[in-house]
Amino acid sequence: MDINIIKRLLEKFYDGETSLEEEAILSDYFNNEDIPEELQKYQAQFAFYQQERNITFDNFDFELPPKMPSKNYNRQRLYWAASIAATILIFVSILFLLPQNPFSKSHSRTITVSNPDSTYAITKNTLYAVSKNLNKGLDKLQKFEYLDYGMNEINKINKNLSNAQINKESLR
Repeated sequence: MDINIIKRLLEKFYDGETSLEEEAILSDYFNNEDIPEELQKYQAQFAFYQQERNITFDNFDFELPPKMPSKNYNRQRLYWAASIAATILIFVSILFLLPQNPFSKSHSRTITVSNPDSTYAITKNTLYAVSKNLNKGLDKLQKFEYLDYGMNEINKINKNLSNAQINKESLR
């Protein structure tokens, strides 16, 4: 048989594109004794395939056990049902707890003022209230600065101890 045909069949074989007839041609070719030297590296592979085809199982007299239902099947069903119920509960609560139209003017806190002086006073008072509340929150964060300072000092001590230990081990 032509070597170029065999090479093309080998390419198709390794790409997984051969038909059963083409694989039979390759098997017959490589089970023959007259193989060119450049293709002999494939002969052992096809000989192995041939040997494996000839194996028969004589002692195959056991049956597979029947498939048992999974113990976790009921638990999975329970999880599915609980998740569906939770989703429905969330949607229903959102429908009832939100106002009918949250963007309507009846729910907005818009103040209409025609006098510029009173507008300035209202804005000033609002900004003062925001600043006061913001400062309350920042005062509570002051405690974290002490904690951060303490952690930095502990890290410095740990670093110095580890450096001293490394120097001690290197002197040994």
